[in-house]
This record gives sequence, C-alpha cells and structure tokens, in this order.
Amino acid sequence: MSSGETCYAIECYFRLNKLLDIWTCVVGSCNGLLCLIGSSTPRDHWLCFWNPAMRTKSKNFTIFFDSFPDSCLFNFSFGYDNLTRTYKVVAFFVEVGKHPRCVVKVFSLGDNSWRDIQCFPVLPLYWSHHDTNNGVHLNGTINWIALRDYVVNSNITNITVDQCVILSLDLSTETYTQLLLPRRFDKVSCYRPKVVVLMGCLCFCHDFEKTHFIIWQMKNFGVQDSWIQLFKISYENCFGWSNLLPLYLSKNGDTLILAHDECNEAFIYNCRDNRVEKIEITNGEIWSTTKDYFESFVSTH
Repeated sequence: MSSGETCYAIECYFRLNKLLDIWTCVVGSCNGLLCLIGSSTPRDHWLCFWNPAMRTKSKNFTIFFDSFPDSCLFNFSFGYDNLTRTYKVVAFFVEVGKHPRCVVKVFSLGDNSWRDIQCFPVLPLYWSHHDTNNGVHLNGTINWIALRDYVVNSNITNITVDQCVILSLDLSTETYTQLLLPRRFDKVSCYRPKVVVLMGCLCFCHDFEKTHFIIWQMKNFGVQDSWIQLFKISYENCFGWSNLLPLYLSKNGDTLILAHDECNEAFIYNCRDNRVEKIEITNGEIWSTTKDYFESFVSTH
C-alpha cells in the first residue's frame, strides 16, 4: 500500500467506520445524528456528522485550532436549535491565569462555519476534564455545572453551595441563563456533581455524606421550585462505588443504569427492590462517554 492511500477498518453499521491511526471521538447524539471530531496529526483536526441508520456521513469540516496555542484544550457539545431547525456544535476553552477567561465558538450545520459568541458569564466547573459529561443537550439548550467567582485550581472541597449553578446556553438566541440548584442541596462533596438528562428532564446528581448518591429532577425546565428528589441510593446497594454517573432511566422509572465515572464499570439498578446487577461488556467501551442514540432519517448535510 502506498503512503498516500488510506486504510479503512469497516465494522457493522452501528459502530464507527474507523480510519486506522486516526483518533475519533463522539461529541454527542441528537435526533439520530452523531457529531464526531477527529484528528490524524497534531495539526489536522476535523468535525463531521454521521447518521448510522442511513449510513451517511457529511464531509469533514476543519476545526479552528490553528489560530490557538497548542496548549488550548477545547470542550465540545452538540445540540439542536429548535427555532432555526439547525444542528449546532458549541466549543469553548478556558485560558487560565490571574484573570481566567473563556472563548466560545458555535458551528452551524448548513452554513458550515464557526462564529464567536458571548463568553460564559460563569465558568463551567470541569472545563479541564474531557472525560466528564461536559455540557448536556436538552430542548434546544446546552447545560453545564458552573461556578460563580471561579478560582483556578481551587479544591472542590472549598467550593460553597452558593457558588454552584447550572449554566444554560439557549442555542436559538445564543444567550445564557443561570439555573439555581435544589434548595435542599446544602453541601458540596469531594466527588464531582453532575448534570444529566433522564426521561427528557434535566437532572442534577451529587454525593451525600459519602453514604448515598442523590438524583434530583427538574420537572419544569428553568423553575427552581420544580426540583424533586428522584432517587437517594445507598452506596451499600452499589458495590460500595461512589462518583457515579447515571446513563439511562427506563420510561416506567423502574430501571436505572449507572456507571462508575473513574473505573469504567457499570451496573443496572432496580429501583423497586434495590437490586443491582453488574453489566459485563468486554469490548473496551468507555461507559462514561456513552451517548443516547435512536435511529432517524435526519440528513447529514
């Protein structure tokens, strides 16, 4: 094979068609469309959209990294603008220093270009953790756990409850809202709090006294008084694991899938009888990076 040829490893349609020696990552899944970013060299970065059910993929779009220092670490999120019916990718990075700042860019599928938008009014808590579920999409918004009065390299145990908010970006107006957390959330643990989407609602998850894992559900998006405590799960029922990440909740609310955010293990939790069962998958999947997906006929162009 000549040096100019590209070698493909073709797998079944629901897995990535991987280019050998090329790094590929799934940014997110929305309405049956997957957003991927990848790189073949340290200076060659691209973005594309893939519909596994249709077996179609967009062309690769160049990412703007050349205009930033190599040390910049961008976080990416993927969602849908309900007003303009446009799929958008949000990318940001935080520049550390005495006065930290951030750069936020948006890519729109259709005009296929990157634009700068207003910087975050508060900084996402885990902007440097690229293995964290950083930015979740719900009903035309992207949502992050964020901190007021952010101090770079501050210990999480020094963070106060009053500093914590959910930063929500409206993809239609490209403006921000700060959502308040449940009133009964009164202590920040040493384990990462998280936001996830379960059963079509925004959920806030956190450790409680190193004995329980609590999941709150915001019944009415944006309304603080609509938070309800969905689950309070004893770690004794979870093999003693902590630092959990909810991945899926069944429609009837009986079955919850949770992953250990650091050890790449997962289990099924039966909410009615507190019964748990480990999920044994040996194909190297990283549970904390899994995405919801359902088949659709959405175009990749």
